[in-house]
Amino acid sequence: MIGLSAGRYGCGFASLLTTRSALGVSRRSRNRVAEPDPDRGDIERRFTKDEILTNITIYWLTATIGSSMRMYHANAAIPPAQHARRVEVLSGFSLFRGDVVRPPRAWLERAANVARVTEPARGGHFAPFEEPELYAEELRAFFRPYREVATS
Repeated sequence: MIGLSAGRYGCGFASLLTTRSALGVSRRSRNRVAEPDPDRGDIERRFTKDEILTNITIYWLTATIGSSMRMYHANAAIPPAQHARRVEVLSGFSLFRGDVVRPPRAWLERAANVARVTEPARGGHFAPFEEPELYAEELRAFFRPYREVATS
């Protein structure tokens, strides 16, 4: 429902991102996108109004806000037994300082075949938007050893 109304009306999506809503989107969690320290965050300190409106407009014009939120709903419906399954594919985790969830390394190692865990000093839940260069370097660093093996 949120995705539908926010996707249909640009002002609804803008409101969802930038103000306290009836959904309980608090200033603290909204500002996780803005600063590594959520207590000091301010979205307009990190992004210009043009950047914020561009991001909102892309979701609005492409009608993709609903699909971008679908993952959260789908993940909540996963049976608990499936959460216990271990991912055997080599996995890398970048635990950005301002992210909403930062699982302990012990949990990551139980849940996945961990090859790399880093804790970048900047960025949050939307790290690719907040810190695109840092995010890209995290991806390159994870895959670099495998690229070198593949080319030799």
